[in-house]
Amino acid sequence: MYKTICLLVLLFAIRTVFTQSITNNPLSYYGIGEQSLGSNAIYNALGQNTISYFDSSQLNIFNPASYSSLSSGNTLVSLGIDFRRSQFSEQGNTNSKLAIMPDHFAMGFKISKLMGLAFGIKPYSRRGYEIVEHDSVNSLTNKYEGTGGIRTFFLGTSIRLINKQTSKLSFGFNAEAISGSVTNSRNSKLFSTSSDYPSGISNSIIKLSAFNVDFGISYQQRLSKKHLLNISGVYTPNLLHQNLTISDEIFYAKLLSGKIVYDTISYSLSSASMVSSSSKLGFSYTLNLPNWRRKLRELHPSIMLVGSFSNSSMVLEDTKNLMEHFGIGIQFIPETKLFENSTTLKFFEKIHYRVGYFQQQNSILSVVDRKIIDRGVTFGFGIPILVQQSLSSLNFGFTFGKNTDLKSALLSENYFAMNLGIILSPPFFDSWFRKRKLD
Repeated sequence: MYKTICLLVLLFAIRTVFTQSITNNPLSYYGIGEQSLGSNAIYNALGQNTISYFDSSQLNIFNPASYSSLSSGNTLVSLGIDFRRSQFSEQGNTNSKLAIMPDHFAMGFKISKLMGLAFGIKPYSRRGYEIVEHDSVNSLTNKYEGTGGIRTFFLGTSIRLINKQTSKLSFGFNAEAISGSVTNSRNSKLFSTSSDYPSGISNSIIKLSAFNVDFGISYQQRLSKKHLLNISGVYTPNLLHQNLTISDEIFYAKLLSGKIVYDTISYSLSSASMVSSSSKLGFSYTLNLPNWRRKLRELHPSIMLVGSFSNSSMVLEDTKNLMEHFGIGIQFIPETKLFENSTTLKFFEKIHYRVGYFQQQNSILSVVDRKIIDRGVTFGFGIPILVQQSLSSLNFGFTFGKNTDLKSALLSENYFAMNLGIILSPPFFDSWFRKRKLD
């Protein structure tokens, strides 16, 4: 039964991730769309800290150095879906949008005592918006729409270079294949036209195919029995090899014998190059609290502080995007020895509680400069699925945030986001990726 549920969830996840990425951000008009710095229900709930927190019960695909921390004999499958409700305000007008976005699908496991491996799919960028404008001067209704997405297929590994009881040093990398396309389109229709089809269509399509590598490093130091410090970093250089094309096309639509016919007015195809890089630095500090007595039970709680800073840049033709991100979060675990005491624990004593805050600044330098400040508070929780010592869990992350355009105080976005993350692992006595021998 457990295997059947896992298989159904995996099939649904693969189908969901391969569907078109969706977002509802008007700023995704610029460049290659809304670039993804990484999203996960666990890390989003901790103030969007993605690189410095990991253990054997989770698969952190944003820092490849984490793969060596996976436990032997347990395969982890991680998948996520994001929901976002946005309310846009501009010059007294408001508009609400809902987006459901597939996030990632990944699988990881230990390949030796000191090495781990992971592979999967995650978003690279997304484009999604819809704006309708009425031009009374030219008697036109213009509909601006953005669609599409670019995905990353990755295969990564890591090795633990230092494996002492009090200190551990790991290094890893993700080899990435990036592909996809994003489109900006404009449909124009005369006021006097009663039909629903547009009079003219203009499309600008960017197609990207590239290869790249993420490098990750992590150093863990046990300061004492109760204190643990982890410092991590991730660096992504410029794309190693890329094939980027931009096609611009304009069509004229007319109704002929009851059918819509499109005539090409102009078409151009050109090659371009994109320059992009990013770096991230983070830490986590874990404190094991004194044991708690609860009647006949004894709990072993811990609290963790996590923080990170990252910056990235992307230049494509006449558009330059600079991004800086800062986040901080706290996690509280009432019981760290779940397997040993699972039969005596109450439900709320098994949950991992998370809260955080983040601030991100996007500076878009283009024909019209934009400087966007994104601030938000986050919270969430993780529910372990304790079935035959399985490492499976169900995780939720929630964000209340606001985007403010510093160049135009009249434009803002208030949003609520929910991240759903599922980690599946076969029970300890199951047989994924295990060899059996006959005596």
